[in-house]
Amino acid sequence: MGAGRCGAEAYRAARGVAWAARGDGILVIDEVARRSETLAYPDAAVWDLACRGRSCAAVEDSLRLIVGGDGGADGYSVRERLERWVEEGWLEPAAPEGEAR
Repeated sequence: MGAGRCGAEAYRAARGVAWAARGDGILVIDEVARRSETLAYPDAAVWDLACRGRSCAAVEDSLRLIVGGDGGADGYSVRERLERWVEEGWLEPAAPEGEAR
């Protein structure tokens, strides 16, 4: 999983972004920018958990359980993936689950 802290404690879909789980992953639609992307696993699992209010650390822990071992081979980083989605306008920082939003 990559080392280091996430840029935010938790994330949510950015305004104008809708998403739906599908058999082949997660379909993410930006209704404002008129673009879409299909996320395959493990990205789909990371997106789903993050958009359901899980903290970055909880997403990392869950991914480790889902894929086993260290959370994925080949240097997969939950933190980097979340930050990339923020930079691309798909996600935005949010209060962690259980806190006021």
